[in-house]
Amino acid sequence: MTSSELSKVYDTLMCGPGMNDPVKLNYQPTRRFVLLLSQVIEQAVRRDKQDGETLLAYIPGEAEQLLEFSNDWLEKAGMKALAEKLKVLHK
Repeated sequence: MTSSELSKVYDTLMCGPGMNDPVKLNYQPTRRFVLLLSQVIEQAVRRDKQDGETLLAYIPGEAEQLLEFSNDWLEKAGMKALAEKLKVLHK
């Protein structure tokens, strides 16, 4: 499947009925999971900016929302400072 075709598939999926409706989640992840998820999201966004061939390349605008979601979870888990210090170690 070409990049253009894949882009059209993701665009079609994202435009489906109810895809913009808010979803209420009642999930209580561990702090470990929140930290891991935030790292995965940040690495995916960073890779997208470098390569441009990831899933996020086909759904522009969602990367920023994912980062906001990740930061919100980190704040709620009280792990924002730890995550920032880990970023420094990654560089």
